This record gives sequence, structure tokens and C-alpha cells, in this order.
Amino acid sequence: MDSFEVSPASSTLVLDPYRRGRAAFTLHSLANRTVRARVNLVPIQPSRPEWFTMRGAQEQDILAGVTLQVAVEVAVPAAVEFGRYLFRLDVVGVENPDTIVGTNPRGIVFSEYSLQNPKAWDLMRPILAENDGWAIFI
Repeated sequence: MDSFEVSPASSTLVLDPYRRGRAAFTLHSLANRTVRARVNLVPIQPSRPEWFTMRGAQEQDILAGVTLQVAVEVAVPAAVEFGRYLFRLDVVGVENPDTIVGTNPRGIVFSEYSLQNPKAWDLMRPILAENDGWAIFI
């Protein structure tokens, strides 16, 4: 299984008066080879998925020894109470579909699905069903 290190630029994000902000993260593969990986943004309740937009490619090759930057834009609606709203970034290697087992997603986007190993959908379908999750096939 591939391992990754994700570090936030800050542990707290203060939103502007329009309730928007941008969080920056560094992503580093601990493998000694190029690894194809997917970054999944996971809102933690009561945060809502539509409040978050990840900038950049969600799935990409991560070269050994190279650190990538990942940005998440946050937009919390004005009607939502002020408070502490959390999310996390999960990074999984996608070369072997078995490595995504145990990630417990609530949603998945299969980019370029026709080129992917169909085993990934077979593995994730029951997990999404259990989580009342969703999938998008592009």
C-alpha cells in the first residue's frame, strides 16, 4: 500500500466577510517511485460537501521526492451558523483498486471511467450503499 503525507499550511482557516476562504496543503508521497494517486475531500458533519471545492487535478501522478500543493476553496452560506466546520483530505493510491478498500467514502468521482479497472466500482459500490453515498462517472 502506498503512503502519503498531507500537511496543512495552517490548522485554522478564517473566512472573509463573504464567508469564503482558501486552505493550502502540501502532499508528499513516501514511496520511492512515481505513484498515481487520488485526493478526496471528505467533509466532516455538519460540514456540507457543496461548501468545498478542491482546485487542481484530483487524480495525478506523484513523482518520488516531489511535493505537490493542493488548495481547497471554502464557501459557507450566510444562513449557516458561525462555528467550527471540519473536513479532511484522504489520499489513496489508485494503481491497485484494493488500496481504496477501507477508505469509507460518501462520494466518488470516477474520472475517465471507461479507462479504469472495473474492479474499483465493484469494491466501492457496497461501501457507498452502506453510507448512503453517491458516484459520478465521467
